[in-house]
Amino acid sequence: MNAQVTRVLIDPTTKVAYGVEFVRDNEKIIIRARKEVILSAGAVNSPQILMLSGIGPREHLTELKIPVIQDLRVGENLQDHIGLGGFTFMINQEVSLIQSRYEN
Repeated sequence: MNAQVTRVLIDPTTKVAYGVEFVRDNEKIIIRARKEVILSAGAVNSPQILMLSGIGPREHLTELKIPVIQDLRVGENLQDHIGLGGFTFMINQEVSLIQSRYEN
């Protein structure tokens, strides 16, 4: 479909999602949902879309002039997961996580 969601449309009074706004071929398109809106855009893009839709930390949304629908701590616990489930191996040092390897 080659489209990028820009925000979920949410009624500010009822706080019910009723559609989605997206861009395709440089054209902004709005579609309305018949039943429900499901946001499944991954660990990074889901919080971004929620915040662009007005759901997120009030001070951050206000700073960006996004109307606040719900003040929530969206995206505040986002972090890389450095562990690998079920994958084990031998190491040649006492500490398996070396701080300098995952710092900026």
